[in-house]
Parts: sequence; structure tokens; C-alpha cells
Amino acid sequence: MITRPFLLGTEREIALENWGSWMSRFFVWSPPQLGFAPAEQRLLLLALRGRTDDKLAGDLELSPSTIKNMWRSIFERVERRFPSLLPSASSTLDGAEVRRGKEKRERLLTYLREHPEDLRPVLRNTVESRR
Repeated sequence: MITRPFLLGTEREIALENWGSWMSRFFVWSPPQLGFAPAEQRLLLLALRGRTDDKLAGDLELSPSTIKNMWRSIFERVERRFPSLLPSASSTLDGAEVRRGKEKRERLLTYLREHPEDLRPVLRNTVESRR
């Protein structure tokens, strides 16, 4: 058992030779692809912690309708940039509409767990210029 602080050092080349190690993640950079606004990032970070829309509204001190509009904006951005990520809107039944919303949210949150770079602060002009 380690009882005192210690320093650990490595070089980029050595860390990348051991791809998949926890250390290699520090040396690989991927630019954000979706360019979420800061308010959207806050909502998504809380949603990743399992918050419901009502809890999100309370935590962010916004109305439930504002939360729904933010989700709509997020889904529209994702559908423009990665159309295959979210399920299509083929059904028009009210029950299916709710299910699709939950499915969209789960697919997006799964993507964000695997691509945390999309929740980093970003200069919006930089992301927009790449599209």
C-alpha cells in the first residue's frame, strides 16, 4: 500500500505504445464535433448523472418548457451533424413520440459517455467553421 505521495512520469511515445492504458488517454486529443452551447453542456452533464427533466429544471433554475426546448435544440444539432446517431421520426403515435424522445436521449447520452470531448468548453466559431 502506498502511504506517501509520489510522482509518476512518462513520455507521449511510451504511453501511446501501450494503447488502452489509462495513461494513453492523456496524450490523445479529439476535437469536439457537436459544439454544444455552455447551457446545453450543463444540461447534458446533469442528464449524464441520471437527472429527469423536472430535476434538471430545478437544478438549472429553468422552467420545464425551457428544458424541453433545450432538448429539442440539442437533438436538432445532433441530427444535422450526425443523422445516423438518433432514431428517425417515422411513427406518429403519441406513445411512440414519447418513446422516441427517451430513445434519442439514451443514444445521445451513450455517445457522450464514449466521446466526452463533446462536453468540453469550445469556441463555437471553430466548430462551426469545420462544418
